Amino acid sequence: MPRGASILIIQQPWIGLLLDGYKTLEIRGQKCKKAHGEKVYLALSGGGGTILGSMTFVASHGPLTRAEYAGRSDEHCVAGAQLPYGASTYAWEFKAPRRFRLAVPYVHRHGCVVWATKE
Repeated sequence: MPRGASILIIQQPWIGLLLDGYKTLEIRGQKCKKAHGEKVYLALSGGGGTILGSMTFVASHGPLTRAEYAGRSDEHCVAGAQLPYGASTYAWEFKAPRRFRLAVPYVHRHGCVVWATKE
């Protein structure tokens, strides 16, 4: 894993659904500014600095309308029709999930909630 790599911190069960290819959209309350094609590493929230795999960032969609959110529910796997972040609901699209055979440790800095960086 290269120094400076982007690490996205995600809770269970979402991280598992992403890495297993069932989920391609991560729902968040802000636009993702990563570059198309950038490899992003996925760390387990509350895992004490544990990276479980990687995916390729495709695009940030939104803010989503209620119809867009409902129409793509099979891609984000979140139940319900309500926008979780109201008018600031975005879908971060990923492809090419790769689950690591062994978890990769990283130094998780206190206060990192959404993004971390490999040192």
